Amino acid sequence: CELYDKGFHRLGCIGCPMARKARIREFEMYPKYKEMYLRAFEKMIKRNKERGKKCTWNTAEEVMEWWLTQ
Repeated sequence: CELYDKGFHRLGCIGCPMARKARIREFEMYPKYKEMYLRAFEKMIKRNKERGKKCTWNTAEEVMEWWLTQ
């Protein structure tokens, strides 16, 4: 697969937690996927607030920052 030629050591879902820091590079290469993650995070925050659940984050960007630094 040509992705191995581009420096990837594993293949899987874009943004997968198992990719560790490679997620940052994946989102740079495929920005539409980052946009989709941000929309999903926005929905998660909104639903948690609607249901009265505690949410650690206030914005999708805060969730993304956490996601990429874990």
